Amino acid sequence: MQGRLWVQRIALFQYVLYRHPVRTPFRKVQLIDARFSSQNFFCRLYVSKSDLPQSNVIQLHNILNLVTDQTVELPLTKYAEICSLVDVQVLSKVLHFLANNGQHSQLDILYQTMKEHGYHMGQGVNTTLIRSYTARKMWREAIGVLNDMEENQLMKHTRSYNPVITSLAEQGHALEAFHLLQKKIKMYHLIANKRESVMRDTKMFVAMIHCCVNDKPLQKPLLRTLTNEHDSEVKEVRSLVLRLFDFFHEIGIKIPFDILEACQRWFTRDPKHSWIWRNCDINKDGKCNLCGVQLENTLPNGYFNSLEKEIIHKLSDLSDDLKCGQHEIDELKDVHNICVTKGPFDVIIDGQNLGLEGKEKNENSTKLFGKRLVQVVCHISKQGKKIFLPLHHKALENDISEKMLQVLRKHCEIWFIKSNIDDDLLLLYAAASNGMNNSKTSIVSNDNWRDHSLILSNDNRLKLLKWARLNRIMFDLSGKSHFRFFKNSFDPVVQRSEYAWHFPVINGSWRCATLS
Repeated sequence: MQGRLWVQRIALFQYVLYRHPVRTPFRKVQLIDARFSSQNFFCRLYVSKSDLPQSNVIQLHNILNLVTDQTVELPLTKYAEICSLVDVQVLSKVLHFLANNGQHSQLDILYQTMKEHGYHMGQGVNTTLIRSYTARKMWREAIGVLNDMEENQLMKHTRSYNPVITSLAEQGHALEAFHLLQKKIKMYHLIANKRESVMRDTKMFVAMIHCCVNDKPLQKPLLRTLTNEHDSEVKEVRSLVLRLFDFFHEIGIKIPFDILEACQRWFTRDPKHSWIWRNCDINKDGKCNLCGVQLENTLPNGYFNSLEKEIIHKLSDLSDDLKCGQHEIDELKDVHNICVTKGPFDVIIDGQNLGLEGKEKNENSTKLFGKRLVQVVCHISKQGKKIFLPLHHKALENDISEKMLQVLRKHCEIWFIKSNIDDDLLLLYAAASNGMNNSKTSIVSNDNWRDHSLILSNDNRLKLLKWARLNRIMFDLSGKSHFRFFKNSFDPVVQRSEYAWHFPVINGSWRCATLS
């Protein structure tokens, strides 16, 4: 038999479990696909001859009766045998298949067998188990798995919370759903996974809003162990949605349409007040054309003091996580001295973001990069702005001609980055050194530094997001070198005033909810 061998049926004898422990070479067996028929589980497996010694192939052939291009019928009683052959990635796929097909009792058997065989259960396996529990409304068990993942530091992202929160909300258990969301947000800040978007699962937020629209009185807490000191207070269910709106405000998101529709339903079903829900326009100064409310455009003096201090403190120490060695620390000190002695600057330019935006793969970066920088620097300089332009030293070697460099030096202060420091971290450090409370300090960039905010404490993380919304000069690019710049004069987030709410929509429009 040559190449990949198909397994027709698993017919292992009991002694195999003792002769071949978990780390047997037979674990080269892999799952191809699977299906169900009546009470039996069918799957196709293969074994690669090249992955096993010839003696093992012969032994495996004798034990498993290998036949090419056939399907194997695997009764539930054979889960123990398959666990001795395949690795956790294969079994996690089987678990996922069982959960998707509603075969929860079989999933429980396989999961227990995997535990008995000493498999390491990572986040993928546990998330599948959580989905199975929530489908059966076994929330206590699902939350127990989440707690175990937290304690054993298995979480690489917080999406495992989503099916439990959604299921609780859909069944009307508002307190538990919102309390678990608070735990999710706290864990999100601890994990600091820059690839995760906390707003990705819009279905979860829609379910949470809908459960607070229900006219029925709030049920007693489903899980007594989850309640906190605030949950025991008598509160209107609808007020929980205000916490959600506050969360949307803090993270500064624009509302997707399905969540917006749920928000509208929440307002129109208010049993105590009558609201008018309308499309509105917000002018450049932040004033609503319908209700006349002025959106937030000023902050208390010294609001960003703690943010400045933490950025400087975080980036002034050696850090493996931030890849800041002694060379990087020394360079940051030089940048700080430039901002102190030659600043304060009105504008800091993110040269990398500006110069390479929209660049095609094989396009000549020298013509594009240098031309754009000269164009933008001259444009801003004509406005009487003082400019700081940090650039990587490779830009000098590859992308900027001597003539371009002379023009740039005439209109701005240039610093060529010699170390391997992340250029975005250097930009934020320069902004902190220049003074983030100075309303004139802006960074030209389309980056919002959301991933870099994860190095900060929770309060300052949110402040950095707010600072970016208010102090970032964004740009649109038409063609290769035609820019249109714009900067927010107010904070474009969910905002509440005495008699109105305003919601920014993902397509750039606004909705106004006003008390009638």
